[in-house]
Amino acid sequence: MDRDITIQILFRQLEELNKRVSRLDGENKALRNENTLLKSEIVELKARLNSDSHNSNKPPSSDGYKKKTVKPAFPKGKNSNHPFIHLPFCTRKTRHRCNPKQ
Repeated sequence: MDRDITIQILFRQLEELNKRVSRLDGENKALRNENTLLKSEIVELKARLNSDSHNSNKPPSSDGYKKKTVKPAFPKGKNSNHPFIHLPFCTRKTRHRCNPKQ
């Protein structure tokens, strides 16, 4: 008798768990579909955000007031190939000895 009651309780729990699993499977599928749609929308919005008059048919006036970045012709910093880089520092007293032209 006690065994029969335990078996019935276990069967009820199994049925409840199966219902819960099928409900969660449906939710999971719906969330995956929504996630796919949102990812595609993000890609579309990023493409729209990055478009300007250079890569779309917008007029240049719609670009806004962003300053265009221009790369300098020469890199910043010291150029180690320059001939006077390795000369010693000259003071007033030693100028006649440091200047290579004299």
